Amino acid sequence: LVWRAGWEQGGLEQRVCFHAADPLSGCEPPGQPAAASVCVVLAVARCVYALQAEQSLQEVAALFRTDWLNLYALNPALTTPDRLLTLGQLLNVGHLYTVAAGDTAANIVKRFGTTVGMVLALNA
Repeated sequence: LVWRAGWEQGGLEQRVCFHAADPLSGCEPPGQPAAASVCVVLAVARCVYALQAEQSLQEVAALFRTDWLNLYALNPALTTPDRLLTLGQLLNVGHLYTVAAGDTAANIVKRFGTTVGMVLALNA
């Protein structure tokens, strides 16, 4: 089973349970059930993106309506901006910001050079 969060799912926290059963086995030791369950909590970090196969900074930047220079600056571990990135590699794609008293949506988007729509989409 493989699941990859979409870019818009940052901040998602969801409990998921899996149940497996083999009712026809009859080979389990006495007192041992022929089924198992496990539950996990999926927690998707905000402002972090897991790369798909062979994506470039330019492609990821387009998803987040920014440019590759911003992404390069947010990821000091990247040694060269033009090398191929690997599947599943994590990239910082934005800043975490805690709203302060007196902040308005207009002030926040101006500060980060984005739009209200993008802030709402990333915080949905």
